Amino acid sequence: MLSLKRTRPNEVGPSRGTSAAAAAEDDRPTPRPHVGAELIVVLLVTLGLAGAGVYLASRSDSLGVDARSSLVTACLVMVAVGLVAFLLSWRRRVDWSRVEVALSDRAGRDPLTGLADRVALTERLTARLGSRGSPTATRPAVLFCDLDHFRRINDTYGHRCGDHVLVAAGQRFANVLRTADTIGRIDGDKFVVICPVVSAPEAMATAERLLGCLENPFAVGGHTVRVTASIGVAVADGSKSDPESLLRDADHAVAQAKRAGRERAVLFSSSMRPRTTAGGAEQLRLALAQEQFRLVYQPVVSSFDGSIVGVEALLRWDHPALGVVMPSDFIPQLEETGLIVDVGRWVLRESCRQAAEWIAAIPGLSLRTTVNVSARQLAEPDFRDTVASALNEAGLRPEGLCLELTEGTMLLDTVAAWARLREVKLLGVGLALDDFGTGFSSLSFVRQFSVDMIKIDRSFVQGVTLNAEDRAIVAAVAGIANGLGIVCVAEGVETREQALELRALGCGLLQGHLASPPAAPEQITAMLAADVTRRSREVVVLDGR
Repeated sequence: MLSLKRTRPNEVGPSRGTSAAAAAEDDRPTPRPHVGAELIVVLLVTLGLAGAGVYLASRSDSLGVDARSSLVTACLVMVAVGLVAFLLSWRRRVDWSRVEVALSDRAGRDPLTGLADRVALTERLTARLGSRGSPTATRPAVLFCDLDHFRRINDTYGHRCGDHVLVAAGQRFANVLRTADTIGRIDGDKFVVICPVVSAPEAMATAERLLGCLENPFAVGGHTVRVTASIGVAVADGSKSDPESLLRDADHAVAQAKRAGRERAVLFSSSMRPRTTAGGAEQLRLALAQEQFRLVYQPVVSSFDGSIVGVEALLRWDHPALGVVMPSDFIPQLEETGLIVDVGRWVLRESCRQAAEWIAAIPGLSLRTTVNVSARQLAEPDFRDTVASALNEAGLRPEGLCLELTEGTMLLDTVAAWARLREVKLLGVGLALDDFGTGFSSLSFVRQFSVDMIKIDRSFVQGVTLNAEDRAIVAAVAGIANGLGIVCVAEGVETREQALELRALGCGLLQGHLASPPAAPEQITAMLAADVTRRSREVVVLDGR
């Protein structure tokens, strides 16, 4: 894997990019206004009939003057009507041709930026790749460019400002590309660049130019907005002629760039591909039947004294051939196949069982276990009964369980989600909102769903000691939570400096590798026992006994 991190502005050469909309249409013929042959035939027939009528009127001695005059008038009217019909039909055809030209100009273009759209990009990439063994086939590179934290711009300044930034960013990208390159926008803040016949170093150099053109902030509507990007680069290796595969590889590289800290370009390698394949659905069914899934737990600790107040249950798959498979590599397939309902039911039962076992084994332990819940689970009519059954089987009090959801889960069907969650809340179970600040309308969800806990997304936590913007966001979220009596948890805490800053900003609870990485149940047992012992000794010292 090759990763390129922006450290300084990059000199941009004299190369100039194409608008991609023009590039997408250069092989497409432009429709032109035309007059149909059938209209000409109709006009000629009309003129012929009228002429014949006039000729007969002039040659017939049996007709009186008035009759001849009427016949000639009728013929002239016929000619006039024919000419008007011809002109109107011709005008309609010209207008329709203009519409065709306008539609043809818009086809293949993103309506906001004017760049190529997904269809045009796919067609261009297909043409570049050609068929295997074809003399016209080339080895293009795909650069998948995702603007970092773009949702914050929309949330802070409004969607109109966000649209202006997208248009300006697209133009900057186009200006640093070669005329042979094609750029387009495929969705939201995601741009794709297709570079024909380039090597991996050349593709990475192009990515560097794209990163460099964002160095200067954007001035939009009186605001100064700084934008960075994460770029994934995939170069065709000659063995694949499928555009979707190449785009998917570039997307995997983008994900790696984001995991590595964003504002960088990463070259795709095969190790980035998810380790489950098209046959994964059957593998997942087998994994559930053969008990290949297991849970690990990550502690949630107090930011003041480090004591453990809860744990989050996290799913792992012990694949017999691949080893430990992380959730990001199989959860999407569980969602697609609907198996997430069965697996989620098992996770609930096992989490409750384990929590009850800890509480029974460690006197004085007070613990809340959070369990992630998916949209598919919430859609089940018997979801409330599933939760109640898990609690009853384990003998766990409802306040010992907290269901963790993302805003995206509830956005799918807010009415149905609220109905299910209200039923669960009546049981006494807590609700946590995960990845707080990355969704569409966080505060509305906090009020509507009577949330007990909000978890600040790690993307804000990582920058809390680095920039004022993330620090201000965390302070605001913590202030809102404390004001509403909601527990505030900061996720992804990795350094002591972050922990101290988060405590100063009002975050009462922390979760991350600084306290402990996800651990097996037996390790958590030892940690919980040691924590309870430590706290009891502190109480004894304070009491003077």
